Amino acid sequence: MSPAVTYEAEAATLAGSVTAGFSNYSSGLSKAGNIGAGAANNVTFSNVTVPSSGTYQLEIDYQTSGQRSYFLTINDGAPTELDLNGSSFDDPAVTIIPVQLNAGVNTIQIGNPTGFAPDLDRIVVAPPVREGSN
Repeated sequence: MSPAVTYEAEAATLAGSVTAGFSNYSSGLSKAGNIGAGAANNVTFSNVTVPSSGTYQLEIDYQTSGQRSYFLTINDGAPTELDLNGSSFDDPAVTIIPVQLNAGVNTIQIGNPTGFAPDLDRIVVAPPVREGSN
C-alpha cells in the first residue's frame, strides 16, 4: 500500500487574488490566502497522482475564524461545497472526506465563487479505503 502524499497549497497553482504567505503554524511555514469571493480566486493542485482508480481519503488542512466554505472540484466534475468552521487563521484545522480519484494524474481545485473561503495549508491524499478491511 502506498503512503499518504502531501501537497502544499503554496506550491500549487494560485489564481486570481490568491497569495502565498508566511504562517508560523502551517506545514512548510506557508499557506495560501485570499481564496474565494470570485470564481477566479482558487488553488489548483494539477499533479495529484494515484496508482489506481478508487476512493481515497482527502485531508484538507485549513485556517478560518468562523464559518466559511470551500467548493471542491475534482477532475472538472461538479463542485462539492464543504462547510468549515474554525477559531483561528493561525492554527490549522483538519477535515477528511472520501473522494473518487482516477488512476494516474488528477486535478483538485479549491475555491469559492461567491464568498470568502478559509486559508489553505495543504492537502493530503491517503491510500484507498479497502472494503471490509480493519
